[in-house]
This record gives sequence, C-alpha cells and structure tokens, in this order.
Amino acid sequence: MPCRYTRCRLRPWTYYCLFGLLSVSGLRIGEARNLKVSDIDFDAAVLTIRGTKFGSPVLCR
Repeated sequence: MPCRYTRCRLRPWTYYCLFGLLSVSGLRIGEARNLKVSDIDFDAAVLTIRGTKFGSPVLCR
C-alpha cells in the first residue's frame, strides 16, 4: 500500500495489526474499532472487549 505523505506511513502497519487482531481473535470489525488503550492490560496480557453482540464484556488472553 504506497503512501504519498509522510503522515500515512503508519497506515499499512495499522491495517496489518487490525487484520491480524481480527483473524486471531474472532472480533467483529465494530468491536475492534471501539477498542481503546485503556482496554489493554499489558502487565496481565489481557484485552477487554466491550460492546459485544450480547452486551457483556469479554476478556481475551
């Protein structure tokens, strides 16, 4: 994915990470788009997914 501007250098890496997250976790695109930095616990290696299909938060390890 070629970039014309310097600010879009991260775009290919963003899509790389997004598609990787979607493929290994089974997330829906809307759930992945709603993730926030506060949903990640780096010490415990846990990702909290809010706004799931059935409304309850899910913890992914």
